[in-house]
Amino acid sequence: MTNNRLEILYSQVFEQVYPQIRNQGRGVLYTVMHIIFYAEQSRSSSICNYLDIKSSATLEDDRKIVEGLISNPNDSFNIKNINPFKDERKMELFWIVVLACTLTGVYSCYKYLEYTKEQKATQKIAGSTKSSQPAVSPQEPVTQPRQSLTAALCLVVSANAIGNLRKNSQINVSDIEKLIDAASYFLCIEEADSNQLHPKTTDEDIPTDSNLEVYVKIYIDEGQEMIGKKVLYILKRNLPSHGQGVVKQLACLKNLSGLEKFNRV
Repeated sequence: MTNNRLEILYSQVFEQVYPQIRNQGRGVLYTVMHIIFYAEQSRSSSICNYLDIKSSATLEDDRKIVEGLISNPNDSFNIKNINPFKDERKMELFWIVVLACTLTGVYSCYKYLEYTKEQKATQKIAGSTKSSQPAVSPQEPVTQPRQSLTAALCLVVSANAIGNLRKNSQINVSDIEKLIDAASYFLCIEEADSNQLHPKTTDEDIPTDSNLEVYVKIYIDEGQEMIGKKVLYILKRNLPSHGQGVVKQLACLKNLSGLEKFNRV
C-alpha cells in the first residue's frame, strides 16, 4: 500500500515537472531538485553539492547518478502501472524525477504538489474575475504590454569563476548562466535601482585563481522577466532570448557589508 502511494505521489510530481524539463538538455536532475524545494533553495543546493549534482550535467551524467543511487530502479516500483511511456527520453526523465523525489523526501513532494494546487486555484480565480468583468469599450484605455526594461543582475561569485570577464565587455547567455550557478549572493532589479546598491569593493586586481569574493553587475536588455526573481533556476529560465548582457561592474569585495538586500544561496 505504501509503495503504491509513493508511485502515485511521484507520478503526480512528474506530471507537474515534465513540461518544465521535457526540452531541457542539461541540469535536469539539478532543476527538478530546485523545483521541488521551491521554498528551500539553500537545502536543495546543499544536497546537490554533496552528491555532485550539477546544473551543467548531461542526461548521461544524471543517468549515472540514478544508477548509482537506485541500483535496480525497475524493481523499486512497478513502472508499467504508473509510467506506460513508449518514449525512451520521457521514461528516462521520469526516473530522474523519481530520484529527485527520493532525495527531497515525501514531505517536500507533498508540499510541492499542494503549492501547485494553490497556484492553479489562484490563477483560476483571477481568470474568473477577469472574465466576469465587462468588456472594454472602444473609448476605454487598453492595457499596454509590459514595458521592456533593462535588468541589473548583481552577483557575488568567487574569483576563480570570473574567467576572462572584463568590465564593459559583452557576456553571452551560457557565461551568464555559469555565473548564476556560481553565485553565493544574487539580486536582479531594474537598472536605475541598482545605483542604490553600495557593496564594499576594492580597486585591487582580481586574482582569478583564488576564492576571493567578487561583485559582478550585468545589464541585460529586455530582462524584465528576470527582475525580482528569488530562485536561481527561475532566474536562468527567464534570461531573454537574445542572451547577451554587458558587464557594468566587476570588483573584489572588501567585505559582505551592503549585501543586505541580496538573496543568499
